[in-house]
Amino acid sequence: MLRKFLLPGAAVLFIGLLLVVFLIRNRNIIPDSIEDNRFLLDTVVSIKLYNSEREDILDEAFSLIENYENLFSRHKKDSDISRINLAAAGTPTVVSGETGNLLTTALDYARLSEGRFDPTVGPLVQLWGIGTENPHVPDTLKIAEALPLVNYSAVTVSRETGGITLEKEGMMLDLGGIAKGWIADRIGEFLIENRETHFLINLGGNVLVHGGKTEGEAGIIPFKVGMQ
Repeated sequence: MLRKFLLPGAAVLFIGLLLVVFLIRNRNIIPDSIEDNRFLLDTVVSIKLYNSEREDILDEAFSLIENYENLFSRHKKDSDISRINLAAAGTPTVVSGETGNLLTTALDYARLSEGRFDPTVGPLVQLWGIGTENPHVPDTLKIAEALPLVNYSAVTVSRETGGITLEKEGMMLDLGGIAKGWIADRIGEFLIENRETHFLINLGGNVLVHGGKTEGEAGIIPFKVGMQ
């Protein structure tokens, strides 16, 4: 009689052990991942962490992006860029270290490209209505009038005071051509500093990847990047 009870019990124990081994093995093969999508920077922003369940880090990454947007956006009236654009010509505007670093980088690329990239393109961006509900091709005469205001060499950055000065009345900064890529780099650094090694950041088509991604039983594999 005792043997009859032991055999079913042993079978249940054996099946339970197999289930535990299966779950552990599959957890190692297919790591967990978390992802979130939010509307920031006038676009859909997506961050995916592979082999991670740290939602706090994901939330903090989005908070950093929102903070950068509040500093760099030309459309937010209290941002550093808006304050610079609204200041009188020749009057320095003290800004955050992040804004100073981004603008310094933008001006470096303007010099390297001999003005083919220019962060003072704001008057033309405004003229075209880019980013508004009514974008349009402006009159040729108006374009000609705005072009003299696009001149990166008329921007002064004071490393001592953190002040930014636009030398001509009517000049406007617009960092839309560099801000998202710069922000992606900073978010990538933040994730790595917090021991996240496999992730994908997509800021409306500005993509940064690190490590690899989860793909079935293969586990973590390197990202494949295609360019057309």
